[in-house]
Amino acid sequence: AALRRADDAMRYRVVIVAPPVIAAPLVSSVDLVRWQDFADMTEDLFDRLARDAIPQAREAAATQGYFSAEVEITVDRTTQPVTARLTVTPGAPTRVTAVALDVMGQARESPQGAAAIAKVSDTWLLPQGDVFRQQAWTSAKNLAVATLAANAYAAARLTASEARIDPDAHSGELAVTIESGPPFFVGDIEVLGLKRYTEELVRNFSTVRAGDLAAEQPLDDFVRRLLASGYFASVQAAIDPDPEQAAHAKLTVSVIEA
Repeated sequence: AALRRADDAMRYRVVIVAPPVIAAPLVSSVDLVRWQDFADMTEDLFDRLARDAIPQAREAAATQGYFSAEVEITVDRTTQPVTARLTVTPGAPTRVTAVALDVMGQARESPQGAAAIAKVSDTWLLPQGDVFRQQAWTSAKNLAVATLAANAYAAARLTASEARIDPDAHSGELAVTIESGPPFFVGDIEVLGLKRYTEELVRNFSTVRAGDLAAEQPLDDFVRRLLASGYFASVQAAIDPDPEQAAHAKLTVSVIEA
């Protein structure tokens, strides 16, 4: 083969050998893969990317629950372009072995709070036995907070979370703490976006009244009734999440007339 001139850019292609669940994040996380079309690639930069690919691939595998993955890079310089083979052997996945889901604050002090906490537990997305994946872990925490917020605790927030991973045992213990804040009650209703219709028309469709618990279901029913009326092309309803105003939280209804 002809010798490459010093000023020629290097060309290479990456062949990924890994299960599909790991191959996809490798494409987006490993710089060696992402930079393979870089027009000014050099031998030195390629060598650095190849070295960095090993820890990057391990980290990508870990996000999918494989914390003991073996990674190998082999380079075949006899091909044009150069072939870099990235092989990831995942090993056994890490599974969730325990979940401690704690809700603190005023939700612990009332029957409606107990019902809201039960919904958080019932809808938890990463239960025991599931493979621990970073995206699922993030989604589970977000949904837990959103579920509590949707059940009258609009100021709910995540205050602590920990995933204790034991790679040797392929196990993960999860701990999450959420502060509920106070229960929210509907105060004034503000309607935005009206041009031809009156606020009274909107209020006539309301399924909530001042003093009602600000829960997601009656608010959703309100939105659906407005949409079904034919008067509006778009409707959104939102409670002001300021905990200082929880006893009489403003409900803002934003509409676009049909």
